[in-house]
Amino acid sequence: NNPAPFASHTDEEILHMLGKGALMPYRLEKDLGDPVRAVTIRRKFLAKDYPKVQELPHHNFDFRYDQVEGVCCENVVGFVSIPVGTAGPLRIDGKDYLIPLATTERALVASAHRGCEALTTAGGVDTVLLADGMTRAPIFICGSAKRCGEIR
Repeated sequence: NNPAPFASHTDEEILHMLGKGALMPYRLEKDLGDPVRAVTIRRKFLAKDYPKVQELPHHNFDFRYDQVEGVCCENVVGFVSIPVGTAGPLRIDGKDYLIPLATTERALVASAHRGCEALTTAGGVDTVLLADGMTRAPIFICGSAKRCGEIR
């Protein structure tokens, strides 16, 4: 069970296999064992149909790609710089936090800031961990976090 079964193939061979459907673009990090090479090849493959992908920066990224893939993004082709503003402080479980928001939407940070201010002025937000994981199950709306815990 080779952890990177296609690492020894040339970029041209990988591109050919992608074109034939023998390899999937989203698996390149695993199949090649090299996240930077995976991003480079994925960009070349996508550029045939979407040439603008080549304009997206992908070098001098502040994170290593192996810390991104499977953690916060899949099928990586590059990165973008987005302005970051802060909202808050928001009091969560008795502690005040500034909330960073990356956005290009005008007034989003100001609106979120007003919401943080209203919640903090009202005493803050108390949290309850009901489960740790992802779900695609029904959502129940309850009158309180305590009630949600009870119906769990």
